[in-house]
Amino acid sequence: PIGFDYLDPMTFPRMGMFGCPPPGYQPGQRTREVELGLAPEDMCRGNIAVATPEQLPGLIHPRCCAVASLGLTFPILRGDETITLHGMDHAQPALALQLPGERPRFAIAGLEAKPVTPPAELSLVLIDVDARRLTLVWAGRHRGKRLPAPQQLAAFTANVSVTWSAG
Repeated sequence: PIGFDYLDPMTFPRMGMFGCPPPGYQPGQRTREVELGLAPEDMCRGNIAVATPEQLPGLIHPRCCAVASLGLTFPILRGDETITLHGMDHAQPALALQLPGERPRFAIAGLEAKPVTPPAELSLVLIDVDARRLTLVWAGRHRGKRLPAPQQLAAFTANVSVTWSAG
């Protein structure tokens, strides 16, 4: 099977990366996806159904949030690369796109004593060939000293500033 859209969290191998392996799969088992380099060898670190509360954080694989179909994921991009699509448009067999090279700068107040400025990571590149539209989604990640209380989450959005710069 092949897909060009969002990979649902409950499809293989993402479900294993969330600690929910499919019936019959054992953590560490070699799969065709691993052999082809489409999934990490340690994609499934255990099963949340039988894990203790202390084990739960270690079961979630960092790549569980990669939502692209297998074969369409890349290492972290800078945002100034050229992406060439082949065979996606009959009128233009090879479509080359230059990513704009603009990067956001994040500043988040209220998490620490001074504003936190996590590096920007290009999280999603969405190319709508028919509409000739490019969408980039950037993320800034920060590991805090403690988890925020649920009532604090709404205040975070009010304390985030984003500025843009070239390169």
